[in-house]
Amino acid sequence: MASGYIGMNEKFSKAQSNSYTVQEYLSLGYRYLILLGIIGDVIYFKFLTINILSYSAVSDVLMPTVNTLFQDFRVLLMVIFMIGMVHLLYVHLIPHFM
Repeated sequence: MASGYIGMNEKFSKAQSNSYTVQEYLSLGYRYLILLGIIGDVIYFKFLTINILSYSAVSDVLMPTVNTLFQDFRVLLMVIFMIGMVHLLYVHLIPHFM
């Protein structure tokens, strides 16, 4: 019974040791920014009864989101702070409790 439990922990630790590369993080961030841009544009233009998805390209959706990040430095600092907190949580704190 105990050996089966150890085997499960070994499988979990192997699965947990697979880390994402920088390319995968950048791709995930790019997709997240596009999704935020689409949601923001659809909500804004829905009040004007315009189907913005039929008129917009990827750059039209991506630029307002990036502009929001760099328009006010407090928003950018908060995003960097939240990314740092998530990194601290998943990389440093959670593995100590597993």
